[in-house]
Parts: sequence; structure tokens; C-alpha cells
Amino acid sequence: EANKVLERAGFTEEQVVPFEDSNTPYVALKEKRVEAVLQEDMIADFYAGKDAALYNLPKTFSPGKYGVACRKEDKDLLAELDRIITLMKENGELAEIYKQWRIWNDYQKEIGVKEKP
Repeated sequence: EANKVLERAGFTEEQVVPFEDSNTPYVALKEKRVEAVLQEDMIADFYAGKDAALYNLPKTFSPGKYGVACRKEDKDLLAELDRIITLMKENGELAEIYKQWRIWNDYQKEIGVKEKP
């Protein structure tokens, strides 16, 4: 969560403005009610990437990690998800998805996501 990243970076509770959804921070930014917005790459690109009034900094503030959740008792589903995600990491399909959504970066390589040959 972006608020926790900011707090770990030394921002005080008074400096961090929480919002209930992903769009409202960008509305507040355009209305000059906040000075900046911190979001995951994918969210920032969706809400601000094509807005000429806003600018997304290209540098990642904190490396993001994405996950899939399922119930603990769904062990067969978990095994199948692990198998498919591992296959997608190895065959380049996951890299293509990351590139499509413009969230591909060097961190993905560090966690074993391979590009298509």
C-alpha cells in the first residue's frame, strides 16, 4: 500500500492523505488539494498516463510485487496457479503481459521473469 511505503520513507501521518479509491487522488492532484500521488505503476499509468495535465515520474519509488490469492483449503488450485505462473515466467508470456501494461522493469528479471527469445 502506497501510504505504508511513504511512512517507511519518513513521511509523517500529517503529510500522507489516504483515499478510498484509485481515481480520487488524481482528481485531488489536478485540483491542487495534494502535491503528489504515489501509486503502483499500473494504476498511475491508467489514471494519469494519458492525462496531459499530469506527469508520471519514470523512476520506481519502491519495487512492486504482485500476487494471486486463494483460500488455504484450495490446495489443488494453488498448485495449478503456481504451475501456470512458473510456466508463464519461464516462457516469456508473463513478461509480455507486464510489457503490455507498461509495468515491465529490471526488477521483473531479478525475480526470474524471462523475456521471450
